[in-house]
Amino acid sequence: MEIMNEIEKNLLIYIIGFLCSLNWIFTWQLTTLKVHFLEVYFFIRRIKKKIFTPTDFEEYTYENWGLLGELLNCPICLSHWTGAVFSSIACYVLGGNWFIVLLSFFTYPIWIYFVIRKYLE
Repeated sequence: MEIMNEIEKNLLIYIIGFLCSLNWIFTWQLTTLKVHFLEVYFFIRRIKKKIFTPTDFEEYTYENWGLLGELLNCPICLSHWTGAVFSSIACYVLGGNWFIVLLSFFTYPIWIYFVIRKYLE
């Protein structure tokens, strides 16, 4: 019975991490949340530039941030890292096995892409 509880706990951690990552990627890609984050960045750095749309965000980050800008705009790239972060937090809080983080890092992007691909087109 102990083995089943461990399997259930790891499955719960995987699902929680997936749902959190999916929520973050969905919100990041389909709303203007990234524009607001960049506005806060401009305010903190005292940069006098205005952006209004996600396209403005993408153009600015591609031109000025290089690889980081590319990673922030690619839903598959970003879901690797959000998956690792959320599954790490879930493993830490719920006391799961850390192999879930590695599993999440490589599998969440595929699942997330299949869920949100029709919204990205």
